Amino acid sequence: MSRLFLIVSFFLALSLTSCNERWGREDFIYPTESELQDTAYQHRLVNERNMLVQKEKIKTHLFSYVMLFLTEGVAVALYLYHIRIEDKERLLRKQEEAMRFYAAQVNDTESQLADKQRQINGLTAQLLHDNRLMLVDQLIRKTDKLFSFKENPRKLSPDELSEMEHEVNRTFDRYEKRLAASVPSLTESELALCSLIKLGLSVKDIATVICIEPASVSRRKLRIKDKVASVAGGFDSKRTIDRWLREF
Repeated sequence: MSRLFLIVSFFLALSLTSCNERWGREDFIYPTESELQDTAYQHRLVNERNMLVQKEKIKTHLFSYVMLFLTEGVAVALYLYHIRIEDKERLLRKQEEAMRFYAAQVNDTESQLADKQRQINGLTAQLLHDNRLMLVDQLIRKTDKLFSFKENPRKLSPDELSEMEHEVNRTFDRYEKRLAASVPSLTESELALCSLIKLGLSVKDIATVICIEPASVSRRKLRIKDKVASVAGGFDSKRTIDRWLREF
């Protein structure tokens, strides 16, 4: 639109220039004395002068109209350009708001995915733990001595306890040796207690097997827990010392 106004203004200016050149191109002829004394000639001169004055007025008015047209054209072009710029800025603002909205949605989605992934990781870890305990229980069921002892725990003599430890080590790939290598501070009696925990015996059953009070078993388990925690980290309601020893 602004280009059209500029082109029209350019051609109008050329037209005015050519008109001015044509109007000023006529040669001026000086009248003689006889012509100056002639009344008709004087009237013709007056008429010609009036016509020249009229032409000058027309030229002045035409130039004013052209300038007014050009000014209005430039104003309209600037106004349209301003409106176009405002439309573009408004569109950019809407796009920026949409991008911020989508970015917030993406962040929320990523947070939700991260939470879901943490839940999946927790469930996966829980499933692995459950599978390990399931494997431990299956191995115990397949081992007649261990299964019968777990089902009917009884008091064991030192030799019988040693034999039971040997069976645990054989079934679970040198359990006490591996445990002693990971937690060197464990004593032989504590390792024997860990083997009984590996079988899934309760505090009461362990107290029956080694002929001590349940409170004494709990204290020994607490000492074992402290020693293992110094190597493997802390324990909580989901990660107990019993579970850790059974999964080891």
